[in-house]
Amino acid sequence: MRKFKALYINEMIKISRKLVVIIVMGVMVLGLFGYGGIIKLTELAQKRYDQVDMSGSEQDWRKDEMRNMLDNFKSEKANLQDEMDKADEEMKKQYEFQIKSLDVQIEIYEYAVEKDIYLYSGGYTAVSLRNMMDLKFSLINYEGIPVEEMNDIQRAEKKRTEDEISKYEEIIEKSDYRMYIDFQNEIIDSDTSMTEEEKQIMRESNDLRVKIDPTGEISASSDYDPLSSYITGIENIKKSLLHNIDYTGYGSIKPLTPSGRQELENSLAVQIYKLEKGDFERSNNYMQVELSDVAMTGMLGFGTFMMICMVLILAGGAISQEISTGSIKSLIISPVKRYKIFFAKLTSIITAGVATAVVLYIVSILVHGILFGFANGSDYIYAINGKAHELSFYIYRMAYIGLEFVDVLVYLVFAYMLSIITRNTAVSVGVSIAIYFGGNLVNLFLSATEIFSGEWLKFIPFNNMSLADRIFKVQMNNIGISGLFGLNLNAPSSMFSVVYLVVMLICFGYIALDSFNRRDIK
Repeated sequence: MRKFKALYINEMIKISRKLVVIIVMGVMVLGLFGYGGIIKLTELAQKRYDQVDMSGSEQDWRKDEMRNMLDNFKSEKANLQDEMDKADEEMKKQYEFQIKSLDVQIEIYEYAVEKDIYLYSGGYTAVSLRNMMDLKFSLINYEGIPVEEMNDIQRAEKKRTEDEISKYEEIIEKSDYRMYIDFQNEIIDSDTSMTEEEKQIMRESNDLRVKIDPTGEISASSDYDPLSSYITGIENIKKSLLHNIDYTGYGSIKPLTPSGRQELENSLAVQIYKLEKGDFERSNNYMQVELSDVAMTGMLGFGTFMMICMVLILAGGAISQEISTGSIKSLIISPVKRYKIFFAKLTSIITAGVATAVVLYIVSILVHGILFGFANGSDYIYAINGKAHELSFYIYRMAYIGLEFVDVLVYLVFAYMLSIITRNTAVSVGVSIAIYFGGNLVNLFLSATEIFSGEWLKFIPFNNMSLADRIFKVQMNNIGISGLFGLNLNAPSSMFSVVYLVVMLICFGYIALDSFNRRDIK
């Protein structure tokens, strides 16, 4: 053990003196400060823009837009009336219908201008006006039918339409958000096309709206309604769980597997937790991503890239470089078992990688704290068995780097094996770096191409990498360097990947040790 310790210390001293280590560490630290600084300047520029008082000009712009639309409708109506005067009886009926439709739009836009409501906003008054307009369009069809010719169903439908229009007018006049929500629940209850379970999902969504936004101000604050968009996503998850069909994907609708159902249940718990925490805007809209999170993710990604380049160069030249210079002979002829030399070199490189990861974490946290504040960082929210939990920002980032290091370790041992087998530094380093960059591109191609499918895909090494992104469920604002070239769309379970990587590391290590012990050193 004493000899191994001496060899290990000797290897660490040699590594610390290598120029590549000094250069990489220096570039990494400077890069972290530089990247963080650029994001900070971006944030300051954004804040200066946001501080400019745009409210008055925006209000004027909205009013002008509404008035212009109103003028266009009136001009179009005048043109239609001129054309109708020249048309025959058959065409006059078509013109009359178009004019009635324009009358509805003119009426709604005049009402919107009078009440100072921007018709294209996400606010409940604007939604009520748009619903009124749709209902009035429907009413045109009934007004064209003589009363004595209407059947009971048509009379009932006309009455319902008129009642809904009156209700929306009352909501707008009173500016009562709670009345709006209650009315939406009444519409849901009267809808015969939905099951009771589906109605319950819709009512729960309205309850969430009132709970998070009691006055409706969040939805009315901008043209984009983040709350409604976020709650719609929750509704889709609930409907998927209700019907056991996945409605949440961007592709075709497909039945839920047991694992897919569990994943959706966890996703639902996370989404509701974020909603109640008030974190829905950033989670739902990539434009709302905190720049401090972007900075932290970018710094860790850049640092991991520099770390893996450094360890691949060290591992790729660990044996081959000493063989080429002849310095390995002094170790071989010493009274030390070869396996101790093997493990002393490997352990020292791993230690250098771990030390780099620690430096990366500390410097990133310091840069992030100095530039954005030590209390400013997004915690990681996850769920187990349908119950949401929260991981603090600092522990989350530490764990993320730790899992990222698993990929680093695999490539490190692979490069070390090549260094022993090929005894050529250029080949071992070049091949390792090429596989690191090219492997993820191949994996992305296989994942995105439908012709490649089946159980065999999970045995591709690259499909079992990127544990950090898979365990922490890569989010829109959180993609590490291992996920830079594509996510593992066909990745197997995390447990399978862990076992697979352990077996692969044992195989790499055994091949390298066997070759180092058996082959002559010339």
